[in-house]
Amino acid sequence: MPAEAHDTPRVATGFPSWYTRGVRRFWWLLLGLVVGPPAVLALVVWSATRLPAPLEVPEPGGLLPDVTLVIPGVGRAEGRSVAIDGDRITAIAPAVPGAVKFKGAFAFPGLIDGHVHFPDLALTDEVPLHAFLYLRHGVTTVRNLADAHGNASTRAKDGVQAGAFPGPRVLRCGPFVDGEGSIWPNSIRVTTAAGAEAAVEQIVADGFDCVKAYDELKPDVLTALVRAAGRAQIPLVGHVPRRAAWESAGLDDAQHLRGVPPAAADGSLPGPPPDWWRAFASMTPTEVAVRAGEALWQDMAVTPTLAAQSQLLVARDVEAFRARPELALLPPYVSRALWDPTTGISAIRRVPVNDRDWMDRAFSRMKFVARRFFESGVKLRTGTDSGAPGIVPGAALHEELHLLVAAGLSPEQALSASMVTTAQGMDIPNLGSLAPGAPADLVLFERDPTEDLANLGTIVAVVAQGRIYTREMLEAQESSYRESYEGFGASEVVPALARFALSFLDIERSEQGPPD
Repeated sequence: MPAEAHDTPRVATGFPSWYTRGVRRFWWLLLGLVVGPPAVLALVVWSATRLPAPLEVPEPGGLLPDVTLVIPGVGRAEGRSVAIDGDRITAIAPAVPGAVKFKGAFAFPGLIDGHVHFPDLALTDEVPLHAFLYLRHGVTTVRNLADAHGNASTRAKDGVQAGAFPGPRVLRCGPFVDGEGSIWPNSIRVTTAAGAEAAVEQIVADGFDCVKAYDELKPDVLTALVRAAGRAQIPLVGHVPRRAAWESAGLDDAQHLRGVPPAAADGSLPGPPPDWWRAFASMTPTEVAVRAGEALWQDMAVTPTLAAQSQLLVARDVEAFRARPELALLPPYVSRALWDPTTGISAIRRVPVNDRDWMDRAFSRMKFVARRFFESGVKLRTGTDSGAPGIVPGAALHEELHLLVAAGLSPEQALSASMVTTAQGMDIPNLGSLAPGAPADLVLFERDPTEDLANLGTIVAVVAQGRIYTREMLEAQESSYRESYEGFGASEVVPALARFALSFLDIERSEQGPPD
């Protein structure tokens, strides 16, 4: 046999072809091992974070044929029909004889959350989910007090208005207006009176509904901001800045009770939340009365956001926090990683474990402040800081109402604070009323919540800008969301990955908390 018949074919490299094919297979295998698992993991994450399609948005208009109308703190009328055309109430008349639909339901103006944040730190588009959860709890108007990164509230407002997904009426405050040292990317930094004027002009020109004042504004700049907002006739809401005095703050609506405690004896400024709580524990009734008077003469409304403070008390007990039923309304990675008291961005991690007992005394005093303000005639409004760690959209407003009752208000007074007093601060004509020409924003209950706030859980239907969502529609959509959270990827893989990612952040020593 010729010698060449025994020769192994060779390629241009001089290596045997079997060797070359083996090398190629090795590299393809190696590439598969390197790229494959991440690709598979990415596919798992993508699949596990996908949310169900939004609830179909019904056409506006309809009839509530036989309901009892209730405006808490104002009055009620039994046996009425409410005609809705577009997004307005067009007529109120005697009940339709023989009507069955909604018969016997109690129809209230929609609940209002005057301090929310749509999600910025989400693995997927969770804006439609948050918007739905407000409606699910009877909240028909929300005011977003600035986005950390600038676009979530616009996404919410535009989506609801376009009918892309259901949700409440959305008002937006635009960027944070802050001084030197501002921590949020979406901030207008203002250090002069001229800068305050320019900031308000920009916010008005951009079509926002309010101006959000924040922590680092200097007193003279805050004064200029108050004047500029007044001339522009746009509400100025937010924090009493750390260096400003409560008695001269001049805000239209002060949030979180910031600025209420007196300054420290040495003049030191309060630390980041929740350290500023400490000063409440030692406030006297006389000091509280003085603060109430100062709010009154400035005509400054107050939104205490007790629910935002309460969740930090619960977060001291990790297991109690994780067991909160309302957390199950959100994707598991939120409660098990992002908001978790031990791994997430909760402000409780900035309070040493062995130095938390004082928080109960401080919170008790906060509730006392809220009650005394209300009794003194200060306009008490409802907001929750919803969207910040531990504060679930919609559910948090129910908690806020319960906390106001725990502070000493009656159920009817708490409901009035949300449905009437807060409505009056939204700069929307006739919001919070039930009359022809008023916005068709209502919530219908099977049982009367003015008798017991537990009846907030008996929602029969929600009417948002004239669109009627029945209990069956809302319950079915909630079930769809819950079912999407049940798979192994959503319930185990994604939370584990989120905890891993959060482990690289030095949260405990960071002064940057969630937006508030």
